[in-house]
Amino acid sequence: SGTVQILDELKQAGYRVYAITNAARETWPIMEAKFGAMLAKFDGIVISADEQLVKPDAAIFELFSRRYDAPLQDCIFIDDTLENAKAAG
Repeated sequence: SGTVQILDELKQAGYRVYAITNAARETWPIMEAKFGAMLAKFDGIVISADEQLVKPDAAIFELFSRRYDAPLQDCIFIDDTLENAKAAG
């Protein structure tokens, strides 16, 4: 798919790529089973159900920043929801 191609191109260009997902604890195993190969390409994933935080709460972005030593001002955040993208910074 186009998303996987973009992910591959970013990785090949040397960018670190992460995911922050609002996936529920019940649906995450289904997502892993279906998209495991793609998910394995990420340098890290923050799963809201594990953290008890959800986008657009700024705390989930701050947690990501601390966990992966990624200053938010140095990150580009892409989301399918404008509210989440605005909250990221």
